[in-house]
Amino acid sequence: MATTAPKSVTELGTLQSLLRSDDARPFPQRPRAAPNALIQKLEHACDLDVADRVALQSLSDTTWQVEADYDLSREGDRPEAVLLVVEGLAYRYKILPDGKRQILGLLLPGDFCDLHVTILAQRDHSIGTFTPCEVASIPRATILDLITTSSHIANAFWWATLVDEGIMREWMTSMGQRSAIKW
Repeated sequence: MATTAPKSVTELGTLQSLLRSDDARPFPQRPRAAPNALIQKLEHACDLDVADRVALQSLSDTTWQVEADYDLSREGDRPEAVLLVVEGLAYRYKILPDGKRQILGLLLPGDFCDLHVTILAQRDHSIGTFTPCEVASIPRATILDLITTSSHIANAFWWATLVDEGIMREWMTSMGQRSAIKW
């Protein structure tokens, strides 16, 4: 059923009240670019200004696609870049003496895989993908520049690292409460 434009102010008022009613359907919105998961995450830590958002957005401007079950980095590697999960699901893990894999943490869109490698010269765990992922590789120098030029970004990075450590402590507490019986 086609509708016609209102012919009078009275009809316009009725149309506006209809649109505000519970039965009104919203107009379709134009598709928007997907929000940047890193920025969304870091905004939980502090208020980021426009310059901070632009700088953080640029971190995920260049990405690459990786298949599921792919090692992004292995224990012992000497990375020159910090990895950022843009899309998909990745994880941290270590290989146990019996060859089994122990998952240490999950990595969601907006998570740095290894922000600490800006300080440590060698990776102490491996990083793999559960699903196909889109990943950004950020040079170490870029991360160091951001934390020295923007106190908001530096605080947000600290916050992200502390959240990761808090999750790790909860995970370890949970593991420590489990029975030592082998199934």
